[in-house]
Amino acid sequence: MSLFISAELGQLLVSKGAKFVNLFYITLIMVSLACTLSFFLPQDPSSLQILEPLNQSSFPLSRSLRQLMFDLYQSYKESWRVIKQAWKSKGLQVLSFWWAFNMAAMPMVAAYGTSLFEAIHSVSTYNGHVMAATQTVACLSSFTAVPLSRITDQTGGLGYFLGSVLVGSLCMVMAYANSIWIAYAAYVLIIGVTDLLFCLLVVQCAKSISNGQYILVFSFNALGGMIMQAVFQAIIEIIGISVFTLYFILGIHFFIVGLLFALICIAFYCKTRSIVLVPIESSLPTYGTFSVLETS
Repeated sequence: MSLFISAELGQLLVSKGAKFVNLFYITLIMVSLACTLSFFLPQDPSSLQILEPLNQSSFPLSRSLRQLMFDLYQSYKESWRVIKQAWKSKGLQVLSFWWAFNMAAMPMVAAYGTSLFEAIHSVSTYNGHVMAATQTVACLSSFTAVPLSRITDQTGGLGYFLGSVLVGSLCMVMAYANSIWIAYAAYVLIIGVTDLLFCLLVVQCAKSISNGQYILVFSFNALGGMIMQAVFQAIIEIIGISVFTLYFILGIHFFIVGLLFALICIAFYCKTRSIVLVPIESSLPTYGTFSVLETS
């Protein structure tokens, strides 16, 4: 809802002649306010488990340096044990691969959409409305993910493979689009499909975590995707390509990710004799009174 309102508000202000620098100041104020409010959010006790070894170790000044180094080593050894336990599921490892590599390119697809629209039709006044439409489609996709969750569990990685191929194909459509309306439609579909897959992905990953370290796993997966995105974007900026070529490269990226993910799923099947990546019979893990599906 917030992204929908911001898109429509931004389009309205631009239509009324507002300068982009004023939009920047509004955005800066709202982001600063959100950052301030984040300090008042309640703390998740389960996310502190990985830090317990460090918190339980007290290092008095009277101890020798060797003893301090040994205690520190034991603390990090215990932390590494928690991390390995969180990723012990083979299905989670497969899903984490798709998560990281999808996140490496998807933010670029979303971020450069307006640049592509500008290159196709520089005087179009519908960009803000299209951004608002993408948020509506994303919201509907999130609700669709609920009934599709069990089907995704039973089909293994098929949905993610088809999703990568579909997103790659839509990126190719945007790369060669001469009509602004075709580019609009492809962009909205890309956002809708990726949001649907991401909702399903979060639920499946949560089912595969045995020690309750949801924040740890999700943070590491997101971090891996952001690192690869930074490298990917740096290479793109150094090369200095056009926005049309960028979407062509992004399309190739999704095709390659889909192919590699399919090969990994085949290897998973050969090893386990099952296409199921997460245990179907297990219920959704809970935290407090809310299930993972309800909070995602």
